[in-house]
Amino acid sequence: MTQNYRAFEMVAGYMLTLSIAEIYGNAFLLSELLPVNIKIGEICIIKDS
Repeated sequence: MTQNYRAFEMVAGYMLTLSIAEIYGNAFLLSELLPVNIKIGEICIIKDS
């Protein structure tokens, strides 16, 4: 259950990043935030397992 929640959290973060980047229309913002977001999600999943 926790694993699923983490995956959802990661997707939600990813979607949030995309929408923020869309609002600002900023490719730089997208390229900066996206890798960070994915790393955070991976760390959360590693901690859980």
